[in-house]
Amino acid sequence: MALTKCKECGHEVSDKASTCPNCGCPIEKGLVCNECGTSLSCEDKICPNCGNPIKEENGISDATNLTIESVALKEYSSMPQRHTWKVVCGIIALAAIVFGGFYLYKDSQEKTRLEYEAMQKAKADSARVADMDERAAAAEQARQDSIKAAEQEAKRIEELQRFEEERQRRLEEEKRLEEERQAEVQRQQEREIKSWIEGNWRYRAEFYGSIMETRVGISGDYIVVMMDGQHYYSGTYSIEGDHLVYNRKNGTADYLIIDKYNHRLMADKTHPMQRF
Repeated sequence: MALTKCKECGHEVSDKASTCPNCGCPIEKGLVCNECGTSLSCEDKICPNCGNPIKEENGISDATNLTIESVALKEYSSMPQRHTWKVVCGIIALAAIVFGGFYLYKDSQEKTRLEYEAMQKAKADSARVADMDERAAAAEQARQDSIKAAEQEAKRIEELQRFEEERQRRLEEEKRLEEERQAEVQRQQEREIKSWIEGNWRYRAEFYGSIMETRVGISGDYIVVMMDGQHYYSGTYSIEGDHLVYNRKNGTADYLIIDKYNHRLMADKTHPMQRF
């Protein structure tokens, strides 16, 4: 077996190999003897070295094989151009995949960002709604508390008013009872006084060198007053404290003093009257 060199990479290759095992380039073969490997020409029918006849297999001679191998080599000569186009297409496809993946990644990132922002906004909206609900509930509770406090205050004021009215009523009742009691005491005193002042009373006093006599007659609620035998007054009288008041007119009145302890009338504080 003989060795030959690959025209593409220079690697030593067996002359029986159809392609280079290193770069894949087809191996161009000349016409050689199958027995000894001696190079032959197309016109040779036998090997000039070993005398081996050149056989045809399946109707195709070794020369024909040389022609086929030459065609294959020519076809390979066009392979680098096709290989470059495939590389370019692969690069374009890879770039498309990379850019597509990058776009999908950015789109996924954008969607994730938008979803996150939407989620945060939803949380913020939910928190704001919850805060508004809480404030509304607090305001409603405050309003209810205010209404309740106002009702309690109104009730308290009403109770105070009722208490004050009841107190005033009791005071008025006590005042009325006290007035009635005082009036009854007054009437009792008047009855008592009238019981012992009824009768005839007289008083003599010197007046400008002459004796002047005053006579008083009392019966029930009626009184007659005579001065020096002349009629002075006749009519009703009233007992006001320690005074017997009569002849009341024009804001003035005459009176006698009642001495309750000695059961007598007095013309003034120093001159008592006598019964007759």
